[in-house]
Amino acid sequence: MSEIIWDDKLLSQALGQYVPFTFEAYSFEFNSKEVQEGSLFIALRGENGDGHSYIKNAQEKGAICIIAEYIPKDALHTDNILIVKDSKKALNQLGKFKREHVKATYIGVTGSVGKTSTKEMIYSALSVFGMTHKNAGNFNNELGLPITLARMPNHTQYAVLEMGMNHLGELKYLTSIGKPDIAVITTVEAVHLEFFNSIETIAQAKAEIFEGLNPQGLAIINHDNAYFELMNMQAIKLGIKNIGTFGAHQGAYAKLIEYKAYKEHALIKAQINDQTIEYQLGMVGRHQAINSLIPLFIINHLGLDLNKGIKALSTQTAAYGRGTVIDVIYNNKHLTIIDESYNASPVAVKAALYNLAERFPNSQKIAILGDMKELGTAEKTFHQELKEYIIDNKIAKIICIGSLMRSLFDSLPRDFTKYAFSSVTEYLNSSPDLFDSQDVILVKGSFSMGLGRVVSYLKDSK
Repeated sequence: MSEIIWDDKLLSQALGQYVPFTFEAYSFEFNSKEVQEGSLFIALRGENGDGHSYIKNAQEKGAICIIAEYIPKDALHTDNILIVKDSKKALNQLGKFKREHVKATYIGVTGSVGKTSTKEMIYSALSVFGMTHKNAGNFNNELGLPITLARMPNHTQYAVLEMGMNHLGELKYLTSIGKPDIAVITTVEAVHLEFFNSIETIAQAKAEIFEGLNPQGLAIINHDNAYFELMNMQAIKLGIKNIGTFGAHQGAYAKLIEYKAYKEHALIKAQINDQTIEYQLGMVGRHQAINSLIPLFIINHLGLDLNKGIKALSTQTAAYGRGTVIDVIYNNKHLTIIDESYNASPVAVKAALYNLAERFPNSQKIAILGDMKELGTAEKTFHQELKEYIIDNKIAKIICIGSLMRSLFDSLPRDFTKYAFSSVTEYLNSSPDLFDSQDVILVKGSFSMGLGRVVSYLKDSK
């Protein structure tokens, strides 16, 4: 049977108000579609709808307790509805209560790219040592983090909290809720540049994660990053005594020594402190190899068995849309798709192109690239700069989707095999057969471009 994560006594303590009914809840939901028998449902109001409109549905599906600001007319009954002044404030109270009362080791993870993959690696590595909790999907913002904490089982031993941001001050707020014992910055790059004056300002914003870190905690920083010194100094200014580093840099505490890529895994040689280790990672990409040092660093720091963590990483696979390898039959041709459709930034696209060439040196390589969003006034330049990576990594054909990728299309030589479409819809409607059997196809673009539809189309077309 699942663990009870909330009951009337805990809820009363968290909210500081009397709960006039008894209950035991096994899950915490804000989406009525996810409610099941024994769920606690909180009705939230937002731009996309009002959760109070779904209270009846939550009751029909077995919600045992409902937190709401008012009782809608169509509610089936009222005896398990707790009224609060502000549901979002109540959610924050629940998240903070869990953080204060669940005696786990809390790891906060942020960075311009690699947050989710790193969170998943840390989660997998720590799960072999005890009950481990993490954000679902990309629940890493001011709403997602309190929900993640509110869902945390009371006997959790390790909590891995991804923290995202696209404006100054956002991480300061998230880290004040998560209060990590270990804070990680994967890297700082030109992502969300539309909302910042410079990449240096992004580095300053990422370093806000250290403001919630216990001075006796551990800060982990990418030693290879151009803004390492800035982030390191920020941690020092905040009085953080333990600062660790990772990367290929000679001075890194957790250091990548060798990396070799294969189709669906990589072999890695690294050094953690003075110990040399060799291991297999179930994901490919030099950036993934470098980020895999982070969970091993954490395991070593916590005094746990490094070999157990290494074994967990060997079966770690890429999350959906973040490098998944898919073999398909399309128009009677065998194709290999590298699905990176979830998101894109200049550094991530460049890494993906390099990774494609490294993994498949003898195959014809095709890139389907969608616009990279939120890059500010230099957005066209960032797209044009992909030209040399396309050519250097011997990409045979490129399919550009979106108005910004048109600037890359125009910058490529006339005799280069290239195609341009204004949108995913235009591409799908034209249904062009641009592939040969055994082609390897990289699909990558910002989430809002919807390139996941291209992957689905290629998978489902025979």
